[in-house]
Amino acid sequence: MINDELVNKLNSIDAESLKRKDLGPLNFEEVDSTLKLFLEFLNFFIKNLSIFRQIFSQRESELESFLQNFLNFSNQISSFDVNSGDPAGQRRNLISQINSQWQNFFNSFNSHYFFILIQEGSFNKIREELNNTDQSFKKIYQEAKNTNEEVAKILNEAKTQGEETKNKINEIIEEARKFSTKDVVVKYSEIFGEQAQYHQEKTTFWWKCLAGSIVGEIVLAVILIVIYYHYFNNVGTTLSVSVAITKLFILSAGFLFIAQCVKNLNAHNHLAVINKHRANALASFKAFINSTDDPQIKDALIIQVAQSIFDPSISGYLSKEEAPNLTNIDIIKKIIDGK
Repeated sequence: MINDELVNKLNSIDAESLKRKDLGPLNFEEVDSTLKLFLEFLNFFIKNLSIFRQIFSQRESELESFLQNFLNFSNQISSFDVNSGDPAGQRRNLISQINSQWQNFFNSFNSHYFFILIQEGSFNKIREELNNTDQSFKKIYQEAKNTNEEVAKILNEAKTQGEETKNKINEIIEEARKFSTKDVVVKYSEIFGEQAQYHQEKTTFWWKCLAGSIVGEIVLAVILIVIYYHYFNNVGTTLSVSVAITKLFILSAGFLFIAQCVKNLNAHNHLAVINKHRANALASFKAFINSTDDPQIKDALIIQVAQSIFDPSISGYLSKEEAPNLTNIDIIKKIIDGK
């Protein structure tokens, strides 16, 4: 359960201080943008915690876990000492943990962020406007009881107010629509683009690891063959078996590393492709939404954007990719319909 103590600790964090420029070349400016995004998302959920609990109460403990991890990262950066142990290695390890934790957090809660934005930006405003309207009508009808003359006048004013309120509500809905289809889409396009770039860089790294491990395995095999024929060609059967087992063990370790390289390479290729696809879909969405004024077409485009984000994508890099029977969009529709 997220309590006031955790919220106060989060509010006390200064994102700029986490750069630790005083550490010179061992500063943390490399993950400055990641930490700021992480902090921004957490503050957003804390600000809208009541909405989050109404819709996603079963995931509050998971959100609390990510909040605790971020606070731990903040403490580690604040207390980082370049004169203790292996500072360069500790720094690399901490940066790797921060990037990994942010990736897991974003993948787990990006859809929740999107829906709370819609909830916060439109439905609450409409509900508040309707409550205010209800109070206004009560006041008008109370005053109308005084004289018959005033009744006609007040009812006329009430009708005018009703029309104005209706127009305001329509404006609020339109603003919420524009907000969700433009500002949020543009922001998510940038985020998915950054994730695609990150996985593309990791793909290059694992390509190099794969090529190096294959070359190393070949060189190692040649070296073992030369050593065997030079030193162990005429030894007894027992020693020959021992040498063969040793060679097999060494070469097997190399093959396991090659297999892991291939697995990591395919995983990052898969993530780079689907995130690039999402970024391109969202980047082109703004042009489509601006080309029409038909609300039904805009709603259809919104559904298509949601599908490009939430539905699992098949990239061709993973060996066991299957289209699910029930997509995230179907689940969301069932939640909205209350079924």
